[in-house]
Amino acid sequence: MDDKLLIRYIQRNCSKQDAQTVLRWIESSEENKERFRQLYVVWLAAESETVFFAEERKVVKKKHKTLLYYIGSAVASVAAVLLICLMGDEKKEISYDYESYLLKQADSNEILLAIGKKEPISIQDSMAVITYNVGKQTVQVNNDTLEIESHKGGKHPLNTIRVPYGKRSLLSLSDGTLVHLNSGASLVYPSAFDESHREVYLEGEAYFEVSKAEKQQPFWVKTAYKTVKVTGTRFNVLSDRGLQKFETVLVSGKISVDSESGSMELIPNQCYKFSNVSKSERLKEVDVRNYISWIDGKLKFDKERLSYVLYKLEKVYNIKITLLNSEYADWRVSGMLDLQNTGEETVGMLMRILIPGGTDKKLFVIEFND
Repeated sequence: MDDKLLIRYIQRNCSKQDAQTVLRWIESSEENKERFRQLYVVWLAAESETVFFAEERKVVKKKHKTLLYYIGSAVASVAAVLLICLMGDEKKEISYDYESYLLKQADSNEILLAIGKKEPISIQDSMAVITYNVGKQTVQVNNDTLEIESHKGGKHPLNTIRVPYGKRSLLSLSDGTLVHLNSGASLVYPSAFDESHREVYLEGEAYFEVSKAEKQQPFWVKTAYKTVKVTGTRFNVLSDRGLQKFETVLVSGKISVDSESGSMELIPNQCYKFSNVSKSERLKEVDVRNYISWIDGKLKFDKERLSYVLYKLEKVYNIKITLLNSEYADWRVSGMLDLQNTGEETVGMLMRILIPGGTDKKLFVIEFND
């Protein structure tokens, strides 16, 4: 990968297609991630040097001199590229470094909500209901009312919510859009949207009920792999870094996805899937209930591998499930699981249904995460 392209990506001065290329390259190997991290650190150091382009750069430590000078040349050459990128865009998009917001949030067993630049607050309930009231500059978090930062021009300050495994959250955004966040999901979003732009960033799984805006501005859901464009509809999005997969299912309305061959429009009851490992994609008709039943505290499967079903249950209950006989991992599962039961009860019931007569055997081990 050309360092100049990586620097343009860091600067947020490249096209959407180039950004996708960089993201795929970063995720393709640990070596690429480490190289990008090192370049990013050095670029930050270069940005902080007020005399970077002056004669004083010769005082920089010798071991960094060549690389810093090279970065300086690359950054200087960005101007022309930036003009091309901006001229090629049909509309001006707001650019945020979403990854940096997620990196600021430490792992926790509690739901964490960071409002603007304030310290994150911990929500100890298993379910958090969060509602924004821009007119009153407040956000209601379960039974508590918190203040939000007033907007004084420029970019709106971003908020971040991280939902650990075993918990869920429901957000009512400033435009009335409802976002159901599943266990293990994170969302970066502004307290209020601009008049011409609505955009959020998702890691994990979420179900969206997007409200129609008065000026018909689209709603964008960005992820590490794909971007979904929405005009007012209900749909589910999954961006799983562990499995390196992306999928979106349309319940009603209309959405489009930036597929490998260009913008792909979905109609209700269609599912788009993308694998970041094989770079393969697929569009097919589905029973949407199999993908959104988690909202109602259930999991519905249709001929899914048992290993994947257990993977989903691990997230729901924040547990580790080990099959003692690996031959069952590829068995296919169809049916509905009620998540109101404990993890051990749910997995035990699943095994009794799958393996009649085998209930006297020890089939699995459950470990509870800290």
